[in-house]
Amino acid sequence: MGTRDPFRKWGGYAGDIPVMVLGFKLQGKLTSAAALGSYTAHVKSLDFVGGRTTAPNQGELVNNLDINPVQAAIGTPYKYHMDFDNNGIVNQIDLNFIKAHNNHKCNFPQVN
Repeated sequence: MGTRDPFRKWGGYAGDIPVMVLGFKLQGKLTSAAALGSYTAHVKSLDFVGGRTTAPNQGELVNNLDINPVQAAIGTPYKYHMDFDNNGIVNQIDLNFIKAHNNHKCNFPQVN
């Protein structure tokens, strides 16, 4: 488990997150034939509405504020931050995924 940093908010998504091993940044690639550094890892959060400031107790909870926009996005132009399985479309799979996390507090990273 990580320690909560009150100045770091978990909502939204972030790209080009460095993966470090023994002080060295790993270079990503999708296939063995691809060039090193041709892939950038992105991390998305289900808690993507509200709470992006350092104000305490704002955001940090997956609820209807996060779920309703995903439901409304089904069948509309692509919205990257709502495509949780990265299949190129926001659909029922994404909606089911976020609904399964309803009322999940995102105030610290979850380790699987």
